[in-house]
Amino acid sequence: MKALVVGAGELGVRVIKQLRKNPGIEIIVADYREDCTAVQQGIIEKVDILEHLTPLNIGTCCDETEPDIVFLCREAKDWGHHDTIMATQFVAGMEKELASYHIPVIPVSSLVRF
Repeated sequence: MKALVVGAGELGVRVIKQLRKNPGIEIIVADYREDCTAVQQGIIEKVDILEHLTPLNIGTCCDETEPDIVFLCREAKDWGHHDTIMATQFVAGMEKELASYHIPVIPVSSLVRF
């Protein structure tokens, strides 16, 4: 199974740690920052997809990586001004785009506790 984790900040770190508990899951990490939290903490060596993924380019990414599931771990602070409305629109757009690929999407929020 392949899991695409979009966002490697604090939320992404928590998701990656949980996914690593199952050795049968291949984890692909996408983030627009080379020095994201997951790299800084040594959770991952490097970001696999160094790009700002949006509903406009997530399809190309999925064509190339063929994930079985996508975790959206972008944080409101990633938007530069804590814009939760923008984050909500991002999740809705990603879910709509990935529905055509029949890939399940799990939006992860700071309310989720691992």
